[in-house]
Amino acid sequence: MSVLFLFSSCSSPPYDGWVYEISSPPCPEYRSGRTHLPCTNPFSSFDVELARGQAGYRLYLNLLAGQFQNPLVRVDGIVFEGSIFEGEQRMLLPPDAMNPIISRLQEGHDVCIQIGRQETTLTPHGFDEALCALQSISYEGIDVPTSLYP
Repeated sequence: MSVLFLFSSCSSPPYDGWVYEISSPPCPEYRSGRTHLPCTNPFSSFDVELARGQAGYRLYLNLLAGQFQNPLVRVDGIVFEGSIFEGEQRMLLPPDAMNPIISRLQEGHDVCIQIGRQETTLTPHGFDEALCALQSISYEGIDVPTSLYP
């Protein structure tokens, strides 16, 4: 019986949607934040990350195993071309792909992203809270894009 209690007390908390992290050093130039949806699909090997920094908002796909072979990404059936970074495990999506993804999540809809034969479904659970945390980053005295939609 005590072994059962030990295992249950060490188990990780249940999956809870979007996770966010904010970095708030004293110098506003270095403040940033990110939110990501951890990969929960055993048949997919990438996760999605929305970051905010001095350059504004960026949406990345992070490959957890292997390398991106093709920059084409399908978002809810529409094809976009991303920019693959050196090392071929991270891809930046263009604003015309990022904006509809954010809008759909804010409206409470799931979003399906496909890369080749891999796909993942983004859920809106916890997205609004994570986005509010990113929007709350203060860049006093610095001209930083504040809009999600350039």
